[in-house]
Amino acid sequence: ANPAAAARPLPPVEIIDLRRHQLGPDHLLAPALAQAVADALAAGELTILFLNRRGFSTLMHCQACGAVLRCSSCDVSMTLHRGRDKLICHYCGRAAAIPPRCPACKQATLEGLGTGTERVESVVRALFPAARVARLDRDTTDGHRDQLERLLARVHERSIDILVGTQMVTKGHDFGGVTLVGVLQPDQGMHLPDFRAAERTFQLL
Repeated sequence: ANPAAAARPLPPVEIIDLRRHQLGPDHLLAPALAQAVADALAAGELTILFLNRRGFSTLMHCQACGAVLRCSSCDVSMTLHRGRDKLICHYCGRAAAIPPRCPACKQATLEGLGTGTERVESVVRALFPAARVARLDRDTTDGHRDQLERLLARVHERSIDILVGTQMVTKGHDFGGVTLVGVLQPDQGMHLPDFRAAERTFQLL
């Protein structure tokens, strides 16, 4: 271990209780976190925003009848990936077109629920249009080592201001200039139906 690194104090941690501090107009970032990102940008420092779910919306459901679009092979909810304009099963990888109407009741009342890194990236780009924003998840690297290395090189070159990502951003990277890390919706990982969920969330953090 590096003694100089080990001797440094741990960073301060602020928990934003959304029962007391409401989310901003984007329904994603609390005002305190949005202000912290703005402050880091003004200082020329790097921000990492971590959400351990990829895609744009975690499921598509019908407002009229309540049906959820599910994978025909796995019977799990399909995730909306807006960049690819597809619904994708995160278990088997099956992709399907987004139907204009609900397959169950034929109403044009489908909407996306839940948030993934693709939506976070979209919101952050709208909030901070001058910032250089990148996303690090399986969708942006697509399993290609060279794509991952190019993105990491941009971070090391300080040509990225805000990095949005899944647990791929937590895997032992040494990014210089990082002064702010925002963890979005960590409660969802802690309350997965798995007795190890809280410990796994703690290890990621």
